Amino acid sequence: MQFRLWTALGNVLSLATERNLDYQDFFLATAVAYSGGRDLSLSIRALMNALEEEPVDCSLEKARQYAWQLVRAGYSAVVLDCLGLPELYWFYAQFLKRGLRLAVYGYINATGRTAGLLEEFQRASIREVAESLGGSKSSSLDRAVHKELSEPTSLEELARRAREHLKPVVDGWVRQLISLAAPFFVVSDHGYDFAREGEKWYLVHGRNPNVLSKLAPLLVVNQPLR
Repeated sequence: MQFRLWTALGNVLSLATERNLDYQDFFLATAVAYSGGRDLSLSIRALMNALEEEPVDCSLEKARQYAWQLVRAGYSAVVLDCLGLPELYWFYAQFLKRGLRLAVYGYINATGRTAGLLEEFQRASIREVAESLGGSKSSSLDRAVHKELSEPTSLEELARRAREHLKPVVDGWVRQLISLAAPFFVVSDHGYDFAREGEKWYLVHGRNPNVLSKLAPLLVVNQPLR
């Protein structure tokens, strides 16, 4: 089951990078996946199906254990409150363009909420989780999802707001992280889902439909081989 989830996630990211999709196109393809779609949206739908099965070997306990393994091996940690699939793709694509070596894993946070990760790490906040790993944290993506993208609007307007409020956060972290000499990893507590009211769309996590919200990604980044 672990293999199926990680393969599905890798397939989505590989297909999108091979086609050099921009952020907004990936964002829109993710929305379309909730009603089927084709091409990349079908690959995203396969990932959603794998997430709905909630494989026990992809639990947050496994994520915590691997994060600590990476820290002990000398990796720096970045803990993000909320990392949606489109933003994970954008991290992945930008690091890949710079020749960095990547490995991506997906874990299951069944609640789709920060509380799931805090319970696993036995900490009171994302900041405390990051501090326990000796790393940095950011809640900018979660704040933007709740403040700027939680009100129903047209899909085109939602995509515009995501490009305006979510993509720049990732771009800022990419600029900061590529200067690191040491290897690092980016881990998040949950993603988000696309929800609809008639013809209007908005972002949500931790409540219906709670599918992509359950994805707690971990992206491992190494410098190119010399």
